[in-house]
Amino acid sequence: MKNSIGKLILAFLWVTLIISLLTSYLSKTKINPYTIFAVIGLMIVSIIFFKFQKIFNKALFILLILGSLNFITFINQYNLTLSLGFGNFRFINLQVYSLTLLILYSFVNRKKIKIQYIKIFGKTEQEIINEKKSLTKMFKKKFQDLNEKEINDKLKENLVDEAKEALFELLKEKYEK
Repeated sequence: MKNSIGKLILAFLWVTLIISLLTSYLSKTKINPYTIFAVIGLMIVSIIFFKFQKIFNKALFILLILGSLNFITFINQYNLTLSLGFGNFRFINLQVYSLTLLILYSFVNRKKIKIQYIKIFGKTEQEIINEKKSLTKMFKKKFQDLNEKEINDKLKENLVDEAKEALFELLKEKYEK
């Protein structure tokens, strides 16, 4: 079951590409260089699938991004693109076929993508928890000299969650024995 959507998309890309190349050959249409790049990319990803299973998801994801951004094309003759820009100036062309497969693949692998995103750009859940604990501890130290009435008055103010948590902990420790 591992990589089943990846296998399905890889097979789907191959079938689409072969049908596209056969159609071009039979209609004697010139083959687009971007389609040749797609053949090369698909061959590389297929080799990665069989030899280096661990990086297959990333390789397929990159291939779909290249296809979505119209650097490669899997359909030689009838390529549907979505152009973004204004007037005659188009600064990005998105290939609808590849973009659809990319969205499907991203949706199915959203947990893996989230983990990779956190590794590259963000904090892990543990780091967030540690940060909240640290803030609560800091607020607790700041509020430790307050009496019960002052703590209750502070709780009525508009405070961040960590400050409120620190005040509740102080109330519990000092006055609920």
